[in-house]
Amino acid sequence: MPRPFSYFFQTEYERAIECEQEARELASRLRDGFHLLTAMFFIGLSKGNLGQMSEAIATLEEAIKMGGAQR
Repeated sequence: MPRPFSYFFQTEYERAIECEQEARELASRLRDGFHLLTAMFFIGLSKGNLGQMSEAIATLEEAIKMGGAQR
């Protein structure tokens, strides 16, 4: 299991966000849509679990938009 997922499931949300933001940037540079959306999903969930609801919703809505554009 990749480390950011481990941090998320161990409730280390700040560390998960740091790793997932790096993964998001890398996936974007590599044009890897699957991993980009996965990173955004876990960023959104982690922010939500930290109580940052507006940021969480914005991140998840952005991911939904991106996912719809890839069809």
